[in-house]
Amino acid sequence: MIDVTFEHIFDADSFVKTLAFVPGDGQPEGEGGVVTGYGVINNRLVFTAFESGNDISVPHGKKSVEKIIRTLESADARRAPFVLSLGGPSADISDGQAALAAYAKLLGALAPSARRIPVIFVSTGKCIGLHAAVASLCDFVIIPDGSAFGASSELLTNIDGKAHNVYRGVDRTFGSAVELKDYLSALIGMLPDSVSSGTPRADFAGEFHSVAAASSGKTGAELILSLADADSFVEIGALSGLETVTGFARFGGFVSGVVAFDGSVHDGRVGPEGIRKLVRFLRFCVRFSVPFVILADFSGIYCSGADDCASVPAELASLSALLSDMRAGCCGSICVVCGKMCGQLAAVLSGFYHNIPGNIVYALEGSAVDAVDPAAGALMKYNSAIRSSADPAAARKEYIAKYYNEHSRPEFAARSGLVDDIIAAEETRDRIIAYLKII
Repeated sequence: MIDVTFEHIFDADSFVKTLAFVPGDGQPEGEGGVVTGYGVINNRLVFTAFESGNDISVPHGKKSVEKIIRTLESADARRAPFVLSLGGPSADISDGQAALAAYAKLLGALAPSARRIPVIFVSTGKCIGLHAAVASLCDFVIIPDGSAFGASSELLTNIDGKAHNVYRGVDRTFGSAVELKDYLSALIGMLPDSVSSGTPRADFAGEFHSVAAASSGKTGAELILSLADADSFVEIGALSGLETVTGFARFGGFVSGVVAFDGSVHDGRVGPEGIRKLVRFLRFCVRFSVPFVILADFSGIYCSGADDCASVPAELASLSALLSDMRAGCCGSICVVCGKMCGQLAAVLSGFYHNIPGNIVYALEGSAVDAVDPAAGALMKYNSAIRSSADPAAARKEYIAKYYNEHSRPEFAARSGLVDDIIAAEETRDRIIAYLKII
């Protein structure tokens, strides 16, 4: 465990305790197991219910939960973000049904509040059992390095012959109180206070070209960093679905959600975990009307086995249903095809941008937009010619280029209305800023 208290996360001398003399479960009078109150983080009002110590024997039952709910209600009323921290591994089961009823009440309170204000869960130890269920209702989950998250502490997977922690649903780990505070400060600086407040604005005196925006050839976080304002990218969900990179960044001072794809993972294809990560992140953006930028560069769908293949259609359907909700929202989105946008995921995104008014799609010169990757399309269409060639490797390259020129060029997608304009790589940042500025 890492020694973290509420004092570590708030700006100096800004925290105000509430319910200070209400005892927690199993605590002497005046020594509540959960400290509640509000203060300032990165010049923003934030409420918290924070575990006061790292002793896993500290119980969490009816009294502790009541303090948490009262503070959550205060945050909701003030339309301010809420940080919930529970340090023990799970609920106090000594009270049996009383503890179960308390946590049922907490889950019931979190669900509607999280639709109105950002809720961040911080674990200072293991986060398993009922605490993991509570965390999963929150928008963002942060846990210590090497800790466990899920139904039990036995959560390991085998990757390349080595055991690794499974961090599905976890956005960030931290190794010290300072690291936690820095990340919370950066994250909260990007978030809206509530669904009705809009994203925070920042002064921006620089020219549009203040960052070199040679976006071609870059992928993932590298691409985002080349386009966003300097030192503004805050990554979300960096521990799972590695082919999909999500987070918040500023472009010309405007806060936006941003999505990119790491071509070094799964050969540029997106698996079900990457789609789930995309859905989870965009769900927050849609709910809080945060505009988002998608830097598309993927060649298809990745499946590691039968379970993955079976789950992909449902994940894509979930993404499609989520994006359709933007009709009723006021956030906007811009997509830039920076490399390839091919396959089933491309169909879902193209349908979204084509059917939702106010969104826009740019494609870089030389990019590819198609139902299949040009390499796969060439094999399907010209396989016999390739195999019968005296030099199949050279023939394959020739036919891939032929397929691309006849089917996958962005000009064809633009003529079909799926792409609004074709731009040079160095224009990317300017186009993103211009879009965010007018919406």
